Amino acid sequence: MKTLAFVAALAVSCASWAEVAFDRTALWPGFDGKWCKIQPSVATDGKGVGLMTYQHLLLSGIDVFSGQHISKTTDGGRTWSAPVLIPDSKDVVERGLRVARYVNVHYSAFHGKWYATGIASMYDGDARPFQKYVDGKPYGYSVQGDVDITSGMVSNFRPLPFPFEYQNAVRFGQMVECDNGDVLLPFYFKPASGDKYAAVVVRYHFGKDGLEPVAAGTPVADESHARGICEPSLVTFRGKYYLTLRTDECGLLAESDDGLVFGKPIPWAWADGTPIGNANTQQHWVPVGDRLYLAYTRVTPTNGHVFRNRAPIFLAEFDPAKRCLLRETEQAIVPERGARLGNFVVAPAAPGESWLVTAEWMQPLGCEKYGSDNSIWLVRMRPRNVAADKRDLRLEAPAAGSRKIETIDPKGADRVVVHVDVPACDVQEMWMPSWLVPRQERKWWLSAESAPQLDMPYVAYFNVTGRNAFSIGSASLEWDTKIDSKINQEKGVWEVTITVAAGPEGTLRPFDVTLDRRAVGWTDALDDWRKSLAYPKGIYPDGAWKPVYCSWYARHAAIEQAWVERTAAIASDLGFKTFILDDGWSYDEAKRVNPETIKTWYRDTGRWDAFSQVKFPDFKAHRKRMRALGLNYVVWVSPYFVGTRSEAYAKYGFDKKGDKPFEGNVLADPADRAFMDSVDDQLVRLMKESDLDGLKIDFLDYIPPSVEKPRGAASLAYVEGLMAKLRAVKPDGLFEFRSGYATPITAHLATQFRAGDVPFEWLPNLLGIAQIRVTMGDGVPIHSDPIFWAATETPDNVNRHFLAAMAGVPMLSMDLEKLSENERAVVRRWIDFYAAHVEKFQRKGHWRVAYRNGGISHLLAALGDERLAIVNDADAFGRILPELKGRKSVVLNLTYETLDLGGGLKLAPADAMTIVLK
Repeated sequence: MKTLAFVAALAVSCASWAEVAFDRTALWPGFDGKWCKIQPSVATDGKGVGLMTYQHLLLSGIDVFSGQHISKTTDGGRTWSAPVLIPDSKDVVERGLRVARYVNVHYSAFHGKWYATGIASMYDGDARPFQKYVDGKPYGYSVQGDVDITSGMVSNFRPLPFPFEYQNAVRFGQMVECDNGDVLLPFYFKPASGDKYAAVVVRYHFGKDGLEPVAAGTPVADESHARGICEPSLVTFRGKYYLTLRTDECGLLAESDDGLVFGKPIPWAWADGTPIGNANTQQHWVPVGDRLYLAYTRVTPTNGHVFRNRAPIFLAEFDPAKRCLLRETEQAIVPERGARLGNFVVAPAAPGESWLVTAEWMQPLGCEKYGSDNSIWLVRMRPRNVAADKRDLRLEAPAAGSRKIETIDPKGADRVVVHVDVPACDVQEMWMPSWLVPRQERKWWLSAESAPQLDMPYVAYFNVTGRNAFSIGSASLEWDTKIDSKINQEKGVWEVTITVAAGPEGTLRPFDVTLDRRAVGWTDALDDWRKSLAYPKGIYPDGAWKPVYCSWYARHAAIEQAWVERTAAIASDLGFKTFILDDGWSYDEAKRVNPETIKTWYRDTGRWDAFSQVKFPDFKAHRKRMRALGLNYVVWVSPYFVGTRSEAYAKYGFDKKGDKPFEGNVLADPADRAFMDSVDDQLVRLMKESDLDGLKIDFLDYIPPSVEKPRGAASLAYVEGLMAKLRAVKPDGLFEFRSGYATPITAHLATQFRAGDVPFEWLPNLLGIAQIRVTMGDGVPIHSDPIFWAATETPDNVNRHFLAAMAGVPMLSMDLEKLSENERAVVRRWIDFYAAHVEKFQRKGHWRVAYRNGGISHLLAALGDERLAIVNDADAFGRILPELKGRKSVVLNLTYETLDLGGGLKLAPADAMTIVLK
């Protein structure tokens, strides 16, 4: 049985590290709170076949391992078989103690054979490993095993001979295969007398009963370290051999001419001599192409909540001449999600490529609140295809009524072009993610551009009833993608071209293109495609579902401390649970949006770590008063905006780049590491020092998609890193994204997703909420744009503003001090109505959006035997009435007509009712 690898994210390097491209997948997420998957290992034959193993860990103990599972791939790690327990790995009893055995799998290119080496640890109970002699014999020893690649199993576990007297000997880390097929295996061991570990390399050859030692190296020891020297990994590079070693105090590097006798170890450092900041955990070598890198963890400003700072896993290039790491090449290759990642394995794959595998170690319990789910991460690293090979492929459309998924293998290219002809048959409408509603026309030319920060690569063709004629979706959300559609009148088809480009940041991994000609609703086809992507789901705190007050339309940047507090008090009394302080808090100028001010609006934007002292003269006291109101406090930020009057504009050279300002600001490049790191540092300080509950993160979609100048991969890597840092500060924080970057690939990054700006308009608000709903599916907190009406608005249309917002989580931005008592009563009515009737549908309901005649006919949500209907077309009500009969139903009438509910019941325009229809 094959299981599709769960694609969690693609991270690629910045331009300064363009020699390496990599992708990563998260396999088999989930844990039961008692056991977790741990210590995975991986090996490949370089031809597509690979094995992966992992153990189980008892979370109530310390290093209490048991059993080992194994999985197999035959397609280069894209899919893996369902993991199964290795029968021979089951615990055994020796000398009255439980013995758990753990092996890493290996492949010998010289012998063309698979084998395994590992350790056996003893336990007396389930608290921690046993650590003293038993009947005068070692309490831990190394083992080897045989591997049957056909069945994918390891068997015949037996001791691995070790040429030193010892209390405990552990076969550990990367090995080197010699030209004659011998292998140099590193160990760490505690000598027969003494209490500190030493490392050593032993040379073995393959004998009739497995590995046999032929030469022993000189132990690498240093009594100055608390536990000695542990966990070595070995590599050969440019005629030298190198060990990377663990101590409690720091990581060490040792060098050798023959792989057996090593010089004195030195601490790992950057080129300027500064320590890299790692301690008390593993490091491993990563050869890629003709370069050598080190994978490691280290202390960062934001990973203090991770056990021993063991996440994320970083990669940096090794300089053999200076025996140091190059700081400018450092890149996080496995994200930090609260769990430690320090136990990991690196193995060679195809020539010049390496694979890394690690598991999210779910100790201490509670680390899952940061987003970890015990996934096993597989990272595949390879040289970037500098030649930028362009693959040009053609697909055949499936037969009418059928659906097929084609896997596109870029084969190392950083640009792929795919062609397919779409029959121009029974198509009257089209849709792509940038359109709020379907277009009622056969567009002769269409271009749908997307990237991780804007929209998704999908186009639907359907008839006036909404029945799908042809839908096409590309699972290339990680990269810049363009779908071009041009009519060919001679052939009677649309000629569709999909272009996917990774740009200088890396190469493409295989991705699927879905071609769907089933006669189903076009939104059903979209729903099926979205589910096939299998991106991670978000973790949405309770506050993400609660009504929100936002300051923006009410006052724009004419805000100050006293007004905020007075308004927050009214908002709290009306039932709102979150207060969003929008733009204007970070600079002194007080202004409103109008045709003149908008020309230079963002000129002071660009500093994020301090509130304006003019507007907020005593922020600490202000924060306490806001906290006392029981409101979550969220503020607006825009990480890419650099105002022309900001300090950052000149400091980081934006004034010399020649970019023409728009509305007073220029855009930063997400790959500009120096500047973006400074922004991250400020946002982290803002969250910490201001005691905020979250951030409204705006305008990430201003980085335009482009297959000619792709920046999507860099944008995704930046946003993933930023959100990891922010969640480290506030694991249950509220983080808002707007509609352009509300897609399946961002579902796990934010906690709520807001419809686009539509002041004074209730119908576009409904359309914007529905657009996110069909894009992201159920169970996602979708927020309305802040409700804002003119002082002259009719009472019915004020009601319609709230009725439309009930398609999502309602948000309001009126100046509450200026509302009449009647208007305040209307606000309170609908916020109470949401809490009593609608919120449960938002959290748990299954939503369907029905489009008709270029607009929305209705939305229908189902939750058990309850229904919620938002009716925007009176003619539609008769069609959905059978779905409502006999069920408790919440009906909201957005139309200008009275709805006949039957049995003498009427629902007036711009009103709502909860009823059981007969």
